[in-house]
Amino acid sequence: MKHLLKSTAAWACALLLLPAARAADLPPCKIGDVTRAGVLNYDARIMEYNAAKGMYRVRYVTGYPGDEEWLPARQLKNCTGLVASGVPVSFFAARWELFTGGGGAYQKQKSGDWHVKSLDAAKAPPLTIKADGRDRILIERTDLGLTYRGSRLK
Repeated sequence: MKHLLKSTAAWACALLLLPAARAADLPPCKIGDVTRAGVLNYDARIMEYNAAKGMYRVRYVTGYPGDEEWLPARQLKNCTGLVASGVPVSFFAARWELFTGGGGAYQKQKSGDWHVKSLDAAKAPPLTIKADGRDRILIERTDLGLTYRGSRLK
């Protein structure tokens, strides 16, 4: 039994390292190249690269010819794509609010028919993040005070 567990762990480790080893052998992705792309692995021509988002615009030549979509580098199978650069911390200094739609669900009516009914939506309280790392949290107009990197300030 121990031998089986050791071999299973070795295979799991090898499978985790396989994508990195495979990427080292592949050529870099270039605009105009045709590569396997997306979750269905159809052939697609690389049309454009957006460095800010780290996304490639591809146009499929097999499967759904002519269709275009934006894909991250990891979804280009026969070449090594560039990964997006990190987001600077200064991007997060702002007042943030979150609103999520409730979506819908099928509900049985008195007549026995099923109809789509909209569900309640949710709104999160605003969060203000300052450039120095402090933030102010307001919940239902109650000021919870300043925090710094998750720790409450007095």
